[in-house]
Amino acid sequence: MIGWVTRNTCWILLLICLGLSGCSPTTENVADEQADANFVAGRNRRNNLDFPGAIESFEKALESNPRSASAHFEVGLIYYQNLVDYAAAIYHFRKFLQFRPNDAHADTVRQFINVSVQELARSASLGPVSIEVQKQLNRLADENWKLKQQVDQLQKALTGATNRTASPSAALPGPTNQLVPADATAAPSVEKPAPKSAPLSAAPAKNGTKSKTAPAQTKIRNEESTVAAKSPGGRTHVVRANESAEGIARRYGIRFSSLLVANPQLDPKRMKPGQVLKIPTS
Repeated sequence: MIGWVTRNTCWILLLICLGLSGCSPTTENVADEQADANFVAGRNRRNNLDFPGAIESFEKALESNPRSASAHFEVGLIYYQNLVDYAAAIYHFRKFLQFRPNDAHADTVRQFINVSVQELARSASLGPVSIEVQKQLNRLADENWKLKQQVDQLQKALTGATNRTASPSAALPGPTNQLVPADATAAPSVEKPAPKSAPLSAAPAKNGTKSKTAPAQTKIRNEESTVAAKSPGGRTHVVRANESAEGIARRYGIRFSSLLVANPQLDPKRMKPGQVLKIPTS
């Protein structure tokens, strides 16, 4: 009787060991997951910034191997960093921890989950003030449109006066703006000087020669540069035609994921001119 119990106990222990070894994330299992053709295609698409295509490939890898922790990790990272879908990111990160709770990246993944939960809570708490935010965005868009109209008026004036240079006050559109001939004698003025970044005038030419001024198109492009102004919540950026979210992030020297986190409702593939984005500090 004792021998029978001993033999059964050994079989039970053996089965437990086999089960544990089958569930542990060995190096061979990880290599097999990442060698899958769909997994490799997903990484290539992600590197080429084709995030929807990358997710499609990783999901195909999950269809062939639903326990692929590597695929869950990659999909969760794309939703977290690039597509800013925190709910989907949480789902795939939790799947990763389910299959690899002791992985070297497990603590980092848990931090990603915590941040995603906080971002979802913050976006939900901002719901009641969305109307006021929309009003502010509409006001900024109207101001941007008016600035473009003033720039068009300046362009027409500069086109008809190629031998003239603009006075310092011409940089600020208004009823007092006027074009001063290059050879006119400067008279004393009590007006405040224009800001250093605004003057369009050039020094009068000497010895009767024409003064060299910057091309009119360069001045107009300077006027048409995107407005990045200080606001109570930080800097903002008004989207121009043909601009991309990645280009805006590079322009301000910030991470693309930080720009998406600062603008939860932003769809990088459906950006429109006049749309106002928040620019984080880092």
